[in-house]
Amino acid sequence: MDETQIYLRPKKRAALKKIEEGLEDLTGKLSVKIYKNSTIKPRGQIINIQQSKNQYTVIDDIDYCSDIIPCENPKEEITILYGGYFRHQWGHFLLNSTARLWWLIENQTNMALIDKIIFISTPGEKDCIDGNYREFFELLGIYDKIEIIKDSHSYQKIIVPDISFEHDKFYAKEMIGVFNKIKENSSLCGTSKDYKELKKIFLTRSKLPGAKNKEFNLFLFDNLWEDNGFKVIAPEKVPLRQLVQILKQAETIVSVSGSTAHNLVFASSEASITIMERVATINDFQIGISKILGQDVRYLDCFLYPIIPIPTGNVFYYFPTSLFQNFFNDKKLKFFNDKILKNFYRNSNVFKFFSSYKKQSGHFLGLSDNAYDLESIAEAYFETSQIFGEAMKNESYFKFLMKKSLSKLKRKLKL
Repeated sequence: MDETQIYLRPKKRAALKKIEEGLEDLTGKLSVKIYKNSTIKPRGQIINIQQSKNQYTVIDDIDYCSDIIPCENPKEEITILYGGYFRHQWGHFLLNSTARLWWLIENQTNMALIDKIIFISTPGEKDCIDGNYREFFELLGIYDKIEIIKDSHSYQKIIVPDISFEHDKFYAKEMIGVFNKIKENSSLCGTSKDYKELKKIFLTRSKLPGAKNKEFNLFLFDNLWEDNGFKVIAPEKVPLRQLVQILKQAETIVSVSGSTAHNLVFASSEASITIMERVATINDFQIGISKILGQDVRYLDCFLYPIIPIPTGNVFYYFPTSLFQNFFNDKKLKFFNDKILKNFYRNSNVFKFFSSYKKQSGHFLGLSDNAYDLESIAEAYFETSQIFGEAMKNESYFKFLMKKSLSKLKRKLKL
């Protein structure tokens, strides 16, 4: 048993080690393909792509792909860089949509070779380049060359660098160049006086839209880290230039897991990093970030499962587990007082979680097909049942719903 991640539950700790050891380092092994007089035909995300691909298929992470097919008379007689799929979801954008851009940064002359950078519109996601997405491309100096397409387009020359990251298979440190370029160019913008000299920060999800009904109890953790001298930062509320400056100067960073923690691509490799885990399954993407940047990350289980969740989760129940308390004791940090701790143990919070989960996910109880995921989920669920055994029984849940319905009826009668 790996004893380095002592603040994770045992099964999850073993799963983390297995995934870390399974990622292949392809640094120095990436290549570039060039297609002349060819058409890009978007195919979207393909299930079982290994059975559906053909000799023309180019695959991005999570099996988003296009076919690049020879043609006789290309519509545009220009040279383009194939960027892959534009993901309007910040975590996937950082690690998937940027995975082919290393070639532009590797050699300064490469930028002059291309007329456009073509991204494919992702079905079901926004395809406008706004907010921090636009700032990212502006800081790289490539925004004016970017175009997003939805349908087939043909070009005189298409340059396709290998992807430098695939979340569950490999990583290549060439990707560092992209994030280093962002960090370098953000330095020219200056840092707001509100964020200068911040050394200890906590990256939260509590300010996201709908967080009140999805990120249960997280605001209490915001307060806890603030009481311990951390500046609480909601990344989505901060312009990218400022966020990069904050992250690269910070010495101690705590972050909630997920896309919020993926912002650590901008942190120093010397920073002390702790990630508050909110699901039982391992986030492969985060492991890849740590490998690419050489970051030493401490993972910390601080959640419960009042109901068996979908694989990645949609509603999260943060909780000061014994592992979380061990971390605070070992680091000699100020913990929750008894009055606040009582709030965590109220059954009404669990019932609210049930209601929100039903609204967000219906009755879907889909599970991962990985054995180590199932074991990690089981141990988290078992710990939850020891704390909230009665509340997790259907009878208690139905009583809660009945009480809630009666309250609504009484309010209507008063009107």
